[in-house]
Amino acid sequence: MDVGIGIYSDIEAESKVRLIVKAESCLKNYFKDRDYGPDIKNITIGFICERDQPGFEKFSEKRKPQYSSRRKVETIMGEPVEDIHNHFSYSVKFDEASYELFVQSSDIQSLSLIAAELIEGLSNFDKLPKKVKNFDVAKFKADMVELLNGLASS
Repeated sequence: MDVGIGIYSDIEAESKVRLIVKAESCLKNYFKDRDYGPDIKNITIGFICERDQPGFEKFSEKRKPQYSSRRKVETIMGEPVEDIHNHFSYSVKFDEASYELFVQSSDIQSLSLIAAELIEGLSNFDKLPKKVKNFDVAKFKADMVELLNGLASS
């Protein structure tokens, strides 16, 4: 299984992005040889780490969870780059108070906030479409929580 994080950040949070990259590296390594069923093989989490700007809130709002059984990724010129099968994506975002803590805290505290946001984001798996029948959601969530709690305490 492939688990990745797409990071959207503003200048204020830029110095902490490396911690989200560290979390993604841990997720990739942990899940690369695990299998929870054939219906989900790729998971992408959009991590929105930016302060809402008046009038621009819609550009940084959380996106709805999406599942696709097949998705083609192409270059601007239309050349195929990748063919992704059984992909689930969703996004997470700090609220204003958590964002403030994230940018002002120590790296250990910021990692804990990242882990907490990723754990909270697991609720998106409750919104999987009915056609996703062969995926052990409970086991995946339990493994993710265990990994992220370990990350937060390291």
